[in-house]
Amino acid sequence: MARDRLPSKFAIVLTALHSLSLLACFTSIISSAISAAQIPEEGVTTIGAFVASFLTIGEDIAEIAALANARIRRCPAKWLYILELVTAIFCFALPAASSLGYEAARYERCRYVSYKDEEKFDCRRSAGPMATAATVAMTGVYLAA
Repeated sequence: MARDRLPSKFAIVLTALHSLSLLACFTSIISSAISAAQIPEEGVTTIGAFVASFLTIGEDIAEIAALANARIRRCPAKWLYILELVTAIFCFALPAASSLGYEAARYERCRYVSYKDEEKFDCRRSAGPMATAATVAMTGVYLAA
């Protein structure tokens, strides 16, 4: 059966949501790069956001192209839902795991360092306002999911 010439309301909403997800991923990649440029330690924590963004970008572009062009075949709905679920799990788990893993390693390394020796052993307590780009990167990926 051929597709209708005009897309359904659901297809229009789905295209808009995938477009917003794509925008959130690009924002996440840009803020990850800014974070890595400002503070190398914060750049390590955003590796998960970077990888999850690229996975989501690939899925979003393929889905937008399939919704926009009637000649492109889409995968069955069952597989599409599974792919969306896996992508959402990656977008929530990967950035959190990389950030928490790095913070746990830094905590173990700096646990017994005195306050006077923090600079010598590179054990700052917090990045402060400079960590804003890393926070934006994580939030962008969470919104994309």
